[in-house]
Amino acid sequence: LLPGELSAAFLLAQLEHSEVITQRRLKIWQRYYDAFARLEVSGVLRRPVVPKECRHNGHLFYALVESLEVRTRFIDFMNQRGFGCVFHYVPLHESPKGLECGRVHGGMTTTQMAGDCLVRFPLWLGVEAFQGEVIDATFEFFGLEGPEST
Repeated sequence: LLPGELSAAFLLAQLEHSEVITQRRLKIWQRYYDAFARLEVSGVLRRPVVPKECRHNGHLFYALVESLEVRTRFIDFMNQRGFGCVFHYVPLHESPKGLECGRVHGGMTTTQMAGDCLVRFPLWLGVEAFQGEVIDATFEFFGLEGPEST
């Protein structure tokens, strides 16, 4: 089954500009990464780790917070300010189909922690105009003055 003409046209435009799009996404990603260094040092979140031998394409920026409760409060806080931060996924073993068909061997502690604690930040092209506000709101949530507000 082939995509419709409209979908194909959007895809073609994205493919033709993929290098520019990727570079913009990497800049957005890096701005979050740099801005949140102080939050990581203070122990309120963990930033992504990209091994030295690897490259990434800025597909998503996430942070790991302390708990599901903190993640839920943070997402609500950001949504109240108009910023679409979301959780990443429900662990497969907890999904309806996983519960129906699957079985778990072991504790699944890493999967559970990621499912509970990972929050995604807006990384769409155009967020650059609002990114400072997203960063400052994140600092505000954790009770610190943000780098963008100075």
